[in-house]
Formats: sequence, structure tokens, C-alpha cells
Amino acid sequence: MTDIVWARRQSSLWEELIRLVQGAMDENLPCLVVVPQQYTLKCERDLIESLKLSGLLDINVLSPKRLYSRIREEAGAKEKIVIGSVGERAALSLSLRESKDKLQYYRRATRMQGFVDACLEETKRLLDEGVSGESLIAAADKAADPPISAKMHDLGQISLAYQNILGDKLGDQAMQERDSLSRLGETSFIQNAVFILYGFDMLTPALVRLISAAAGQTDRVHLLIVCQGEEKTDGRAFAPVRRSLQKLYHELNEKGSPYGVRILKEEASTAPASIQALEKGFLRLLPDESEAMDQGVVLHAAPTPFDECDRAAALVQKNIQNGQDPEKIAILCCELESYAPMLAARLEAHGAPYYLSQKRPLSGHGLARMLIASLKIITLGYLPQDMQLLLQSGYADLGDQEIFHLQNYIREKGVSYGQWKRPFKKGAPEEIETMEALRKKLVDPLETLAKALKPARPAKETLEALIFYMESLNAYDKLQEETDRLFALGFLEESKISEQVAAKIAQALEEIYKVAGGRPLDANDLLSLVEGAFKDADILGLPQRPGQVEVGALGNVPLLNKETVMILGLNDGVLREEESLIFDDREQADLAEALSIHRATSAKEKGQMKLLDLWKAMSAPQKELLLSYALQGDGGESRGPLYQLKRVQRILPNLPVLGGSASNLGLESAFEGALERLGSEDFSKEDENLLCAMLYDEKYRERVTAALLAAETEPDSEVAPDLVRRLLEMGRLSATQVESYYRCPMRYFIQYALKPQETREWDVDRRDWGIFYHQAMQEFTKRTDEISGWPDAQAADVDAVMDSVVDEMTLSWENTPMLDTPRAKAEVDRAKGTCRLLAGAVQAFMKDSAFETAYTEWAFGRAGGAPGPKTETSRGELSIEGVIDRIDTAQVEEQDYLRIIDYKSGSDTYQPTKIAAGVQLQMLLYLAAAREAFPGHKPAGFFYQFIKDEMQVEQEWQKATEMDAISNLKMQGAVLDDPKVVEAMDANNPPKSMAQVYKKEGDPAKSARILSPEDFDLLCDFALKKAKEAAEEIGAGKAKAQPYVFNRQDVGACAYCRFQGLCRLDPMTARDRRRWQKGISHQEMIQLLRGRKL
Repeated sequence: MTDIVWARRQSSLWEELIRLVQGAMDENLPCLVVVPQQYTLKCERDLIESLKLSGLLDINVLSPKRLYSRIREEAGAKEKIVIGSVGERAALSLSLRESKDKLQYYRRATRMQGFVDACLEETKRLLDEGVSGESLIAAADKAADPPISAKMHDLGQISLAYQNILGDKLGDQAMQERDSLSRLGETSFIQNAVFILYGFDMLTPALVRLISAAAGQTDRVHLLIVCQGEEKTDGRAFAPVRRSLQKLYHELNEKGSPYGVRILKEEASTAPASIQALEKGFLRLLPDESEAMDQGVVLHAAPTPFDECDRAAALVQKNIQNGQDPEKIAILCCELESYAPMLAARLEAHGAPYYLSQKRPLSGHGLARMLIASLKIITLGYLPQDMQLLLQSGYADLGDQEIFHLQNYIREKGVSYGQWKRPFKKGAPEEIETMEALRKKLVDPLETLAKALKPARPAKETLEALIFYMESLNAYDKLQEETDRLFALGFLEESKISEQVAAKIAQALEEIYKVAGGRPLDANDLLSLVEGAFKDADILGLPQRPGQVEVGALGNVPLLNKETVMILGLNDGVLREEESLIFDDREQADLAEALSIHRATSAKEKGQMKLLDLWKAMSAPQKELLLSYALQGDGGESRGPLYQLKRVQRILPNLPVLGGSASNLGLESAFEGALERLGSEDFSKEDENLLCAMLYDEKYRERVTAALLAAETEPDSEVAPDLVRRLLEMGRLSATQVESYYRCPMRYFIQYALKPQETREWDVDRRDWGIFYHQAMQEFTKRTDEISGWPDAQAADVDAVMDSVVDEMTLSWENTPMLDTPRAKAEVDRAKGTCRLLAGAVQAFMKDSAFETAYTEWAFGRAGGAPGPKTETSRGELSIEGVIDRIDTAQVEEQDYLRIIDYKSGSDTYQPTKIAAGVQLQMLLYLAAAREAFPGHKPAGFFYQFIKDEMQVEQEWQKATEMDAISNLKMQGAVLDDPKVVEAMDANNPPKSMAQVYKKEGDPAKSARILSPEDFDLLCDFALKKAKEAAEEIGAGKAKAQPYVFNRQDVGACAYCRFQGLCRLDPMTARDRRRWQKGISHQEMIQLLRGRKL
């Protein structure tokens, strides 16, 4: 009789398994235990430990797949060649190709992501139910619903092609399983044995057939499964399990095989009361509140998935240090693929031994990636992402340094697509020669492979061409070198993986050959088949060793006797299952009725099984349960908790949510406590995690930010002064460097001390055009003396000089991105028009001005230039250097005046707040230099002359012509409080070239930035003082990542910083480390300067 045993807890089933195995041993009967494949080794170890055996003699622990192999070994194999999952997928791919023209509904869906897998699953399921392609097509003709009829017709055609490809010589895994069961009677090892199935969540049709076949060979068949009756308060959650059991009952009744159902009595649990409460109430729709304390359960809301992994690893380390056996700890991930790398990294960082229970697809190895990239290049063209994948695979026939140089070259020169097939021509002659040799070394084998695959040739020739390609790249030698190197370095698991790759690739190609036979394959066919084969082929890692924490996917890790269970990634949607791409749940029900077969498991039922997995995991630990979710995804997107966690909070109403949102129970008191401890010795890692998480809550963010700024808990980042002296020239600072330091000390240190070289891409960005316009205006200003009658010259003469400037600048652009494409050439023509308009604007400003340009690109503080201003520091004399774009001079009432003009392509205007912070000192330091170099001249002002793009300039210029106002092109800055000097600058009232300074009645305008001669001196002295302070801090090694910001939305220097990857300061976190400068007006700044308070 088949004994079907239900229990609520897996531990109860384990005790029953031990009792059954012990009984078999006592009667000297052979015992066969069938478990899921991933549990075979663990089950053997657990049995040996529980039964206190030295080994398993008459006890066999097998997976179903291994059992079928044992049957074939004993009964003998039939003539059919068996293909695995790789071959099945290849057969389905070829079926889609051969039936494509016959498809009605799915013709355009065959290349949709996931379609092949969904189609294979449905095809195999229907064949497993005895529905052939012909019968499916026949049923389609009778279907009343046109969409379902079309889908059934298409799947029938695909199934028919699939059957034809397998033919009489090939058999898939379903055939293997059925063949093995049909020959079970020819074997002896099941007859009269105790046959036990354990560890399966529900019964698949294959398992139903296995149990039924075993019941025909022995009267001691036992099925142990977690299940509850419908009458139980949470019985509805087990509906999918009971439905799968109904199939077994039907099968046994059909064969007249007796069976009985036993329900094990619940044993008392030793877990904390909180975990017992979750086990009892979690699956109920409206669980009751529990009076159990929350000890043993932690609900954690981490800022990011990385923080989840870090907290879990830290808890593992803590528990092991406190004496817990690592084998008693399990970490389960709802999204293992994305969490596994982060979790592995954090566990290694914390020194925790772990075993990652995860399938490793062959497609993840470098050699497989190289082959897929190569086939994509041949079929899709030389796409940049595929070329990068080939270069980074580790199996291109180039050395590491050659790859680095080639990658930099293609990025800098914009090599892509068909340019790879032509000789390189960009760069210096020696560079071209070197890079061309590397191009040929990379591309020639690809072109050889492409020729071998065009036109389509028989599968054998096509696969041989691919193998020859690998040999031409010395791929197998490189693979062996990689294996040996990993083993020598002690990376045993990685070495084991690498060791299998060559055999796995050979097996995958052999499977493709078995299926394809003599069919012709072209490059597209080969890409589809190889990509699918490598995805399905798994690489085995080392088996789990004693003393390791087990890490795996939720539902795939055995949790027997675990003391601590951590479940990560409990975010909204992780338990949701999508409906099949082939038939949705309603169509599946109609299909089952039309064909008189069992209905496929619905998406809702799959979701219910995931919920059961979560419940089993939450109920498993004997001591401690951690439930964790992330507030943000890896990309910064907001994420919410799993909806079912509300049940946890309902069952345990006093459970605090560490790091959660303001709505979470118990958080307020924890938050207040963390604030009280901030800055003290009692401030813990848990407090830090909580406050970091609260930065993402709008209600708490300002309070946390204010507390962090007040406490200044982060120590200054410092660099050893002797290292600073070696990396930097301490006696000299440019005006730009002073500003850069105040914007962010860390950025200054990286830029001027470490000096990382940025690899520029073959592109023209805003910086390039800014530099171009700046240089064009400087050169034009130098040549204004060549223009007859300047500034009262003809527009044509002004345009001619500017055109000659631009033409000379563009002469050397032939092999640059500036002239690389027709679009780029049109951009240059547009830029020429922009420069003409800018020159016209300067001319208009100079016409009504008594000031004339005296100097352009006036250098100071460096070789060949004028002396720069100096100041004394604790490390000696400091000299300031720089280059002033333009100095204009004029004589007003026998007094000489000068003004500083700086061309700006950006939008940074005169802002007293930024001057006070030290991030806008450049013009003041320029003025200080000019003041010393020209002692007979008084400062008249300093101004930014903005450079706009053509669209803005054109609109503004037309407006100026019509309305006599060039508001957006006016110079911006500060001016001397002297009406006659202002009039000398611009005779118009109001001025054209700058903002209004005086009203008609002579009073200063409200927005006027006017300064007295003494104010100019105070500003210059202030700038020199700030430069000195910057030099002192730089010399002391101050290099803190602490940008200045000026409003709540500002992220300061982080906004366009090229070094964020080095300082790793997240913009959100940067806001909490920023330095604030209170906003001040022009008049407030002057008053502070006069009072020596700035």
C-alpha cells in the first residue's frame, strides 16, 4: 500500500523519515530515499548523523534523475540517443525556425525574450499529457475562441516540428523518464524495498508516475509531504499541494493500487514564542494578534540591497564569534541572482565561511561569453557592446596591455560598427601602425569564421568552424592556464568551475549536433542555438563542506535543524508569478477542458507555493529569524516592502522595524534613542543603520541631517603631509585651484595630486564647445587691431576676422570628432555663426565705451609672465598664478583705470555667497595681481563676459536689434562707485553692456553691485587670505569629501564631478556631509568685510 503522510512541519516529516529508515534497517530491507537533486548530499549527511551510522550501505539517497539513470544501467539502454535540457532547447529552437511560416499567432513572437523557454515548457507538458502535435492542431479547428484556436494551432505546429526533429533516434528527458519507468520491473533494487519520497513541495506529473510505478514493485511506498487539510484555518494556502495529490490519488485508483493518508500529530515546538506565532498565523488571511514578545524576530528595512547583505554578513560573523555552528545558519534570498555577488562579497569581508547553493550557467564564463560575442558580431555587425564583451572576455587573442591600449584607442577615436573592418587612420602614424596590427589580430579570425558560416552549411561543418575559431585564439590553452592559476592561488571552487568549461562547451555543441543532424545552419541559427545551450548548461561548484553557512534561493535550501534563518529581499512583487507567454490562466483552463487533460499550474498557484516557501522559512529557525527588505533598488528607485509583511506586524504588533519608515510600529522610540546616542561612545552600528535609513524618509530627513551636521561624527579625511609635499608643488597655487579646493577638498586632491587621466570618448560635448568659444573669443580680441576703424568697423570686416580665426582653429580638426560626421560638420558651421554673433556683441559693447583692450591672456605668477601676488604661510612663501582673459583700460579725469574681463561659457554669475565660501575667488585674485602689476591704475570693476550657443545668441541678438537691449549677453560683475567711470564704460543710460548702476536721478540702482576703492582692496585682501588658508589646509593633508552647497536642492561639486567613482560619495549621502554657506547679499558682504567679520 502507498502510505501518504501529511504533516504541518518539515521537522515532523524528518522524524518520520528516520523512523521509516530505521525500520528498514531493523528488518534488513533495502531502502531507497528519493529527494530533490540539490538535497541529495545534505540528506545523506543528515541521515548518517541522525542514525549515528558510519556510512549508508543498504540506504540509497537519489534524485529522480539519478534514479532513472540507475534503472537504465541495470535494465540496459535502448537504441534511442537521449538528449538533455540543452538538446531539448536546441530542438525547440529549430522547431520554431522550421514551423515559422506556418504560425498564425506567434510568428512575430519567436524572438521575444523568454518565448523559447515558455514554448518548450508548454510543448513538453502537453506531450507529457499524451497530446501530440497532430491532436493539438485537430483540437484547434474545433475551438470556439479564435485567439485560443490560433494559439493551439501554432503550438501544434511547433510540437509537430519538435517531434519530427527528435524522430526515431532521439529521445528527450520525458521519454527517458517514461522509458525508465516502463522497465522498472526489469530491475531488482526497488522490488521489496522501502521506497520513500521526501522533500518535495508538490507533486509533478513525473513524480506521480514514479510513485505509481514504484507502488507496482513494492508494497512499502511512502510519500512524506508538508500539507494541511482544507478544513484548517490556513488550509486554503495548501490548495496547490492538495491538487497535485489529487492527481496521484487518481493515478493510483486507475491502476487499482491501494493507498492511505496519515496525518502526523504536531509536536511541541522549541522555537521562540514569536516564531511559533508566525508559524501559526502567517498563512491566515486575518491572523490574530499574538501576546508573544518579539524576541527572536527582527524586521529590518535597509537603505539598499547592499546594506541588507552587509547586515546579514555582520550578524553571521557575530553569531559565529558567539559560538554558533555555521551549519546552523541559513541565508535565503528572494532574488538570488542579484543578491548573490553582494552577499558573497560581504561574507568574505566579514570572514564568514559560506556555501552558495546556486546554479552557475555556462554562459557566465569568459570563454562562453567570447563565443556568443563573436557570433553576435558576425550576425549583427560590429556593435560596440559586443566588441567590448569580446575584448573583456579574457579570451581574445590579445595581451592585457594590448587590450587596454586598444580599448582606449577605440573610445578616443570613436571606432564602431563597420569601421572595424577597415584599416585605422586616426591618430599619429606610430599609433595607427600599432593599433592597426591589433585590429587585424582581433578582426581577422572573426572574418574567417564569418566566411565559414556563410552561406548555411551542414551542422557538422558549422560546428567544426566554431571549434577551429576557438583553436585559432588558443582558447583551450588559455582556459588551462586560468585553471592552473586559480588553483595555485587557492581559489579551489573557481578552479573547479574553470576545469569543467571545455567539457561543458563540447557537450553543448555535441547536443546541438545530435539535434541538428544534417540540417544546414547559418550564423543566425548557430547564435540562437549556442546562446540557448550555454544558458541551459550548468557548471557544478564544490559540494558543501562541514562548517559553512548555506546561502541560497528561498525555497531551494533545506532548513532542517537551522537555528538562525535570514530572509533577504522581501520587497513587493517577489512572490508574484507572471502568466505564461503561451497561454494565460483562463486559456489553460479552457485548453484542459478541450483536451480532457490536467490543468497546468496557474500563476496564482505558483505564487501560493512561493508564499508557502516563505512560511516554511519563517517557521524553520529554532532561535532567530531576520526578515529584511530594501528601501531602494540598486539603481536608486524606490521600493516597498512585501505586502505580506503586514501580517507579521499584525501577529507581532510590538515588533520594531529597524531602519523603516515613520509608519512602522516602534520606530519613533528607536529613532529618538539613536539621536540621543549620536556622537557618544554608546552610538552603535544599529543606530548608524537606522539613521542612514531615515535619511530616505521625508518626515525624518531634516532632523537626521541637522543632527549629523551638529555632531560632526565623521572624522576629517587626511593625507600624510609628506605625501602631499611629494605630490604637490606647495609654494604655488593657481586661482582656479583655490576655488577647486573650496568647492570640494577631495576633488582637489584627486585632480591635482593623484592626477587620474580621463579617457575621452570620440565625441563632442559641452566642454569641447566651451573651450572652442573661449579660445575663439581670446584670439579674436587679440586681432581687433587688424580691423579698420574698430570698434566703429563694418560688420563684414568684423565677420571676416572672426571667420579667419575659426578657419585657422578648424584646420587641424580633420581627424577629430569635430569633423567626423556630416552632422559634426554642420555643427562647426553653426559654431562659426555663433562666433560671428559673439564678436558682434563685443563690438556693440565697445562702441559706446571709453575703455579699450590693453592685454589679452595676461599671465602672472608663472614663467614669462608678470609677478603674482604673494603671501606667507607656515610652510613658506605662497605665490598665486593665473591667466586673465582680457584687461581693458581707460583714463577718466586724468586717472587711469582698469577692468578685468573673464570669458565664461557656463552660467556661474557674480554671487557674494560663493565669494564668502571661497568658491568664487578667481576674479578677485586676478584683480589682486593686476593691482600689483599696475600700481598707477585704479580698479574700475571685474566682469564675466558670457558666451552662449547659437540658438540663445541669435534670439538675444534679434531682440537687441529690435528693443535695444541685450539682457542675456550683458557683462555681470561689480563696478566702481563712480558715475563718470561707469559712463566711461558704457555711455548709454541704462547701459547696454552691463546691468543698470544708477537711476536717472543719480541714486544707485537697487540691484547695483558697486564698490568703493577701499572695498576693492578689502576684497582682494580677503581672496589672498582665503588662498593662504587653503594652502595651509592642503599642506596639512585635508582632503575631506565635503562639497560646498548653497541651497537644499544643490549637491555642489558632486553635480558634474568626474571622480565620483573614486570618492564613492553618493549624492544623497553627500547632502548630509555638505558644508552650508548662508546666503548673503552684496551689501551684506561689504558690511562684513568692512567690519573684518568675513
